This record gives sequence, C-alpha cells and structure tokens, in this order.
Amino acid sequence: MRAKSVLRLAARAGKMYAFDWNAATGVVMRSEKASQILGFASEQIGSSHEQFLASVHPEDRAIFIASNTERTPASPNTQINFRLLRPDGSVLWLEKPRTPSLTSKAGWSG
Repeated sequence: MRAKSVLRLAARAGKMYAFDWNAATGVVMRSEKASQILGFASEQIGSSHEQFLASVHPEDRAIFIASNTERTPASPNTQINFRLLRPDGSVLWLEKPRTPSLTSKAGWSG
C-alpha cells in the first residue's frame, strides 16, 4: 500500500498520468488526473484514441501514429516527444515513454 502512495505522490509532483490503450477496441483508460494535467475537461478528452489524436499537433501526428504502429514483439518500447493542442489554444509538450503488453485477445495494450 505504501508503494502506491509513493507512486501517486511522484506522479502528482511530476505532473504525470498513466493510461491503458486497448488497440483492438480503441478505448483508452486514463488515470484520474489526466484531464487536469492535459488541460481538458474530462468530457473533452474522451475515451477513444481518435479523440486524443485529434488534439495532437498536426505536425506531430505522423510520429505519434508511427509510435503506435511500428512496434513489434521484439521491439515493443517507444518514446517520443509531441505537442498537444489544448482547448484554450496553448500548446503542451509531452513525452510518451511506453512499454506495452501484447495480449492474445486484444493485441497491444498500453
């Protein structure tokens, strides 16, 4: 239980959030502070990959998409930097380190 508390504290201090993306269904589950960190109301960010992708800066969408499609079981990890366009017009730089898991039913998760 203490480890979870320490992890929550570190995530809050570092303005980090976690997410799980099911590639087969397109559904994204984000940790509770994700909307606040990203600068969106919870209903604005949505729960689909496509809704989030619409907020990625147009010049960064290709690298964002490639980070999701160019993974293989031999090389599943990705790390990219990209810009997110917030509803208020500001731009947020994000780093997306990712270590997904390969599931037999849904393909990639994470």
